[in-house]
This record gives sequence, C-alpha cells and structure tokens, in this order.
Amino acid sequence: MRADQVVPVLDRLLRDGGMFIRNGSGALGLCDVACGRLLGYVEPHINSWDCLGAVGVLNAAGARVSDFLAGDGLLRGNPIVAGPPAVYEQLVTVLADPNLVP
Repeated sequence: MRADQVVPVLDRLLRDGGMFIRNGSGALGLCDVACGRLLGYVEPHINSWDCLGAVGVLNAAGARVSDFLAGDGLLRGNPIVAGPPAVYEQLVTVLADPNLVP
C-alpha cells in the first residue's frame, strides 16, 4: 500500500480511539482476532494463501468475516475485514472503504 492510502485509515482509527498493530502476517493477525488478542483485522488486499486457513478459524470462533471469496477472491485476492459481531460494522466504517468490502 502507498502512504496516501494508509494515512487516512490510520487517522480515522486513531481519532476514534483505536490502536494500530502490524505483525507482518495476515494469517497470524486474523487468528489473533479469533482468539481475542485483537479486536479486529482489516487488510485492503490479501491473497487466499495468506488467509483462508485463518478464515476457517475465525468462522469456528464465531467471528464475522467479510466475503473474501467474492468475485475472483480465490485466485486474485480481496480485501478482508474480521472481528467480533459486536464491532464488525464499526471496523468497516472506521477502517475499510465500504465500497471495497465484498
């Protein structure tokens, strides 16, 4: 991602009292949501091989996950948003472009 794409997202997040953590692994970040270590995860583009296993873990944990496989997500990737049902919509509003989330 380019800085002009990241800075507005971080600005909205921090203004709403959020915190930004990046560990370098989409699968680990998503699993951290599933086990409650993180409140949510948003990625504007992630590939299927980096997240589908974690999507299964999130579903089993009762988390809400955007429809990653929409369109050609399996082959080309997609944005992803994941979090507990109680905060999922807020994650979409604050962190993601609702027009991008399938």
